[in-house]
Amino acid sequence: MARHWIGMRGVPLMARLLNLNQVAEAMSVSRSTVERLVRSGALTSHKVGRARRVSEQALTAYIARTEMPAPSRSGQAPRPFRHTGKLGEGPDPLAPFS
Repeated sequence: MARHWIGMRGVPLMARLLNLNQVAEAMSVSRSTVERLVRSGALTSHKVGRARRVSEQALTAYIARTEMPAPSRSGQAPRPFRHTGKLGEGPDPLAPFS
């Protein structure tokens, strides 16, 4: 059984940290979009030396927070998405990096 030690700010020490290029590739956006999300605080990051890193957990949480429902065929605006499952359920958005 693996232990998960908790470091500063509640981030597990064994968490995988991604650079901004990896995050951009996983989200299919540009690096400047990721930098803007980090600067605005929408996507949490950690400073490692002069570099910025994003934990897999922070990326997964951001994706879950911003998930939108598919548009309805009735022409009405979709209702806001309410996440009812636990984080980590469903397909892994970081599969290309595994």
